[in-house]
Amino acid sequence: MKALITGASGFIGSHLSEWLLKQGFEVHCLIRKTSNLRWIKPLQIHLVEADFSDSQSLDRAVAGMDYIFHLGAVINSNQWETHFRVNFLNTKNLIEACLRNNLKLKKFVLVSSIAAMGPGEKGKFLIETDPCKPRSLYGKSKRLAEKIVLKYKDTIPTAIIRPPNVLGPRQNEMYLATKLIKMRLVPRIGNEDKQTSLCYVGDLVEAIQLVAEREEANGQIYLVTDSNTYAWKEISDQIAKELGTGKLFLRTPYSIQYIIAFISEAISAMTRSTPILTTQDLQSSRHFYWLYDDSKIRRELGFISKTDMKEAVRKTIQWYRDQNMI
Repeated sequence: MKALITGASGFIGSHLSEWLLKQGFEVHCLIRKTSNLRWIKPLQIHLVEADFSDSQSLDRAVAGMDYIFHLGAVINSNQWETHFRVNFLNTKNLIEACLRNNLKLKKFVLVSSIAAMGPGEKGKFLIETDPCKPRSLYGKSKRLAEKIVLKYKDTIPTAIIRPPNVLGPRQNEMYLATKLIKMRLVPRIGNEDKQTSLCYVGDLVEAIQLVAEREEANGQIYLVTDSNTYAWKEISDQIAKELGTGKLFLRTPYSIQYIIAFISEAISAMTRSTPILTTQDLQSSRHFYWLYDDSKIRRELGFISKTDMKEAVRKTIQWYRDQNMI
């Protein structure tokens, strides 16, 4: 089977590339001239250079593919124009290329996000049919991408996966948190309630393949979690435990974090770069509840996540050690 992956050089995309290769797929990775190929360069993959604004290059990229996994996205930009172009227009252009040049496609899988749904109320687990109320620019643009994919579900097989916060090697935020905790600096995150659902990246890529290959997933949206809920403090405490740092920490208060976020956003606006931390990030983790029910994918496709948060942190910290990153 031939699979085309967009966003293959990123966190989830690189893991998906590795996983599909192990399953015997012929993996093609759509890249740009500026793509950082650090994680996929050693793999036995086919690199396909294309421009999402160039219909001819997209037509060539999708031709003959059995599966297309669309993961390419921008997350942290503070410009709506960037989110709209990368997350929505690129999705629209890619699926329209399939309509022009690959109507025999077995499945177009969009890897979306819980951000497309938005947060819920305290103690309430959201399901796929709940109304979407995205709060961020990223979430709003991903919801638009979902709508364009669903628009064509009767013409070519499509499916959508909404991952929660994903843990695993190469995840930038977790690596930053690990470095800070190793220095005994712990940012205060959340309000110590159970505020978030999680998923380990190794489980997520298995779910992505399953959704692609199962016919009953056609036209469906699936939430993927490890079926548990966590307080943000539980995650940082588990990282500290795996690092063996003990219990002596300097917890960074929200006031300091907000100052850092304001400065980061100001520098980002001047340089048109990605901010390291945003005020929206802080508000999302502090005030909102990102809890989701994964019973649909368990019931309909039989998918059960194998890795809980403690094991996900353990595997990730060990990978950092193996790579001499910590």
